[in-house]
Amino acid sequence: MKILIEIDGLDGSGKSTAAYNVERILSQYDIETRIVKPTTSNDTVLDRCWELSPNFIKNVWPFRALVFAERYRHCRKKIQGTTAEVVMFDRGYLTSLASYWHILGPKNTKKFIDFLENRDKPDIVLFFDCPLNICEERISSRGGAIYNEAREDLIRFSKNFKEILGSSIFDQTEVVNIESGS
Repeated sequence: MKILIEIDGLDGSGKSTAAYNVERILSQYDIETRIVKPTTSNDTVLDRCWELSPNFIKNVWPFRALVFAERYRHCRKKIQGTTAEVVMFDRGYLTSLASYWHILGPKNTKKFIDFLENRDKPDIVLFFDCPLNICEERISSRGGAIYNEAREDLIRFSKNFKEILGSSIFDQTEVVNIESGS
């Protein structure tokens, strides 16, 4: 049985660092672990269209939703045959929900993501709650974020994450809120 762990939070909150540290620690106990990044390009046709699209097209949420749903499906295929006991998603279901929460509302967002991505719910969600100013410092120190989230996006994501975690969506999932930023 695989344990699915989702590591989520704002850009610059420490998700990737934590994932690699957990992987390193578990490997010391001979626990096979796999990290997948659903937000990373998989060189599909849809990904190539995304890379060539101007920003105003990338901001059209149905197009963005399709690209990220395809990336998630690609990651899911990668882990189906793995023997890893622990699979960690560096970003996941919570990010998908937060991306469309303000557009579709709570009830419709969950239906939309469940239909579009057909995700397995994680067993554990590690949510990295980091102050915005520290996230921004980390983003700029690495030369800008992968998605160059603007401050308004960070604020919206932070608000949406907290609303989602306060809802009943993750009732059957262990959610650990980790304050990061030191």
